[in-house]
Amino acid sequence: LMVFCFFDRTDSILVTFFGGMAVATIVEYLTAVVLENVFHKKWWDYSNIKFNYKSRICLLGAVCFGTLCLLLCKVIHPLFADLISLVPRNVQFWLAVILVIVFAVDCLMTILFFRRNKSTGKEENYENQLPPLDLQTLFGNIGDKIRIRFGK
Repeated sequence: LMVFCFFDRTDSILVTFFGGMAVATIVEYLTAVVLENVFHKKWWDYSNIKFNYKSRICLLGAVCFGTLCLLLCKVIHPLFADLISLVPRNVQFWLAVILVIVFAVDCLMTILFFRRNKSTGKEENYENQLPPLDLQTLFGNIGDKIRIRFGK
C-alpha cells in the first residue's frame, strides 16, 4: 500500500513521511476494529503508551510507520525493483500468483485455527504462550544496549 501510494508519486520526504504515518495508522486502526469484532478479543494494546487512541493506535507507532514508509519508498523498494527487473516477466507473473495463493491459504488457515480453538476453549492457552508487548521497556532495553555497545 505504501509503495502504491508514495513511490514515484512525490519527491517530498515530508509528504512520504506524514502520508505513511496517516495511511498506516488508519489501516492499523481499521484492522484492530475488524479483528476485535471478528475474533472478540484485542490483538494489541497501546494503553501503556502515551498519546494512544482507544489503545488501538499510538503516536509512537505512527512515527515508526512514517519512518518505515520513508525507508521503504526511498531505499528498499528501488533496490528490489532493480532486482525484480532482472527476472523474466512471465516468471514474475507466476511468482506473484503463487505468493497470492500462499497468502490466501495462510489467511484462511489462521481464521480456521482461531475459530476451531475458540470453539474448544483453547485460545487462552495459545494467547498465553506469548509475553505481553511493552514497547516502552523494549525501546528502553534497545537504548541501554546501544549505550553499552558504544560505551556512552
